[in-house]
Amino acid sequence: VAFEQRQSTRQQVLEKITESANWELPEELVAKQVENAVRREILEMQQAGFTPREIRARENELRQKAISTTRQAIKEHFVLDKIAELEGIDVTPADIDHEIRLMAAQSGENPRRLRARLQKSGMIENLEAQVRERKTVDYILEHAEFEDVPLDRPLVDPGTVEAVDRAICETLLQTESARPESRTETKEAEEQEP
Repeated sequence: VAFEQRQSTRQQVLEKITESANWELPEELVAKQVENAVRREILEMQQAGFTPREIRARENELRQKAISTTRQAIKEHFVLDKIAELEGIDVTPADIDHEIRLMAAQSGENPRRLRARLQKSGMIENLEAQVRERKTVDYILEHAEFEDVPLDRPLVDPGTVEAVDRAICETLLQTESARPESRTETKEAEEQEP
């Protein structure tokens, strides 16, 4: 639960800081990043066994989704990069070593081989940017002041909760009566009644 709360808070922070970033992004930068995202998604679909026809059918949907998420991601990057610069947040070689060890442990790969592969593919810089952004969000969370705000309305409609409770009870009763030993117990209890 704590992990989910932290992730939710991180997401809220990112939404809030990019909300104020109302400047226009260079279209060629967005277009380049969108194409990269679409290519990545198509590659993943190919690896998952989708046919070229299925991929073409979803390509426009992928592109629209990529445009939306890419604009947000670029704004997040620029805003977090500026905050990191202003607050002196840097990524040390030890940070990169730690991240590579974690990635290697998750994938079961040798850390030195993983580092070599990341360097060869030019991904160390991406990893460094990712770590810097994460450290910046952590910095923001550490220095943020949170306040509880009362809800205008319940998160869940009480009628929905009652309906779900009733459905669960009915399902349990049906399951109980469907079990053979339950029917035997019920029959025995009925026979014992005067």
